[in-house]
Amino acid sequence: VKPKYQRAKEHPSSWIRGICCALGKRTDVDLRVFVDSRAVYREVMGEKYGATFVFLPKKEPARLDPYHLYLPTLKRLQGPLADFQPDIVHGHGTENAYGLSTLAQNRPSVISIQGIMELLAPYLPCNRLKKRLWRLLEAKVIQEAQAFVAKSRFSSDWIKQHNPHAPVQIIPDPVNEEFFSVAPLLASS
Repeated sequence: VKPKYQRAKEHPSSWIRGICCALGKRTDVDLRVFVDSRAVYREVMGEKYGATFVFLPKKEPARLDPYHLYLPTLKRLQGPLADFQPDIVHGHGTENAYGLSTLAQNRPSVISIQGIMELLAPYLPCNRLKKRLWRLLEAKVIQEAQAFVAKSRFSSDWIKQHNPHAPVQIIPDPVNEEFFSVAPLLASS
């Protein structure tokens, strides 16, 4: 792990943890999660929640995403995914490398919708080119993906506007049971 990441976490991704916990309990699933990470110097594998996690070193700065159209990530993921030969590829996000990488595998695929860049981009504090690229990449993923997971009826309806024939399953984010075991903090008066 790179020194600056030893104490900091990257992205919490509670929805990834939720799906890994659920799928990891199944004996008929060999779950492998590929993560593009700036926190590692070399490829690192580990197991948790019944899944194998593969962290691949991402060297290009985040500020360049999506200017290079995520080609470095697509190239990084190509070999490990081809070696694994999954029956199905599940990508998280439409505006990022994971959605595009899912499409690039030429295997049955499902895309989980996280945010909707078409709606979010106008409010993001970045230049117009970056916003436009995000939206174009998102449009490509939405138009070409075979199936989707949406967290809400709103997301499902949005997908159907852009890809009317794609199957969409609404699956709300799971709530970690630990959430209910934590005593609430009361504000002092």
